[in-house]
Amino acid sequence: MRIGMLVIVLTIAVFVFPDLVLGGYRAYKLKITNSTSGESRTVVSILDSRQYPTYHPLQASETIQPVDSWMCHGNMSHFHPICSKPAGASIAPLQKTGNPL
Repeated sequence: MRIGMLVIVLTIAVFVFPDLVLGGYRAYKLKITNSTSGESRTVVSILDSRQYPTYHPLQASETIQPVDSWMCHGNMSHFHPICSKPAGASIAPLQKTGNPL
C-alpha cells in the first residue's frame, strides 16, 4: 500500500511541478569534408556521425567525422536551439573507434 501511495504522489508531483523533471541530451560538433573539392563545413547537431547522414544525406564524395561533443541539460522540446558548449569545458575531441556495441 505504501508503494502505491508513493507512486501516486510522484505522479501528481510530475504534473504539478513539470520543471523538476528535466532531461538532457548530447550535442555533437561534426566536420563534413568533400574529398573532390577539398571544402569542409562544421555542423552542430544532436545526431552523432553515424546518425547524421540518415537524416541529412551526404554526397558520395563527402565524409563525416566527429570533432567534439558536450552535454546539454534541460528540456529540448518545442524546437529549442541546441545549447552552446559550456565555457571552460575541456572535453577531449572524439576519436574514431570500432563498433561501440
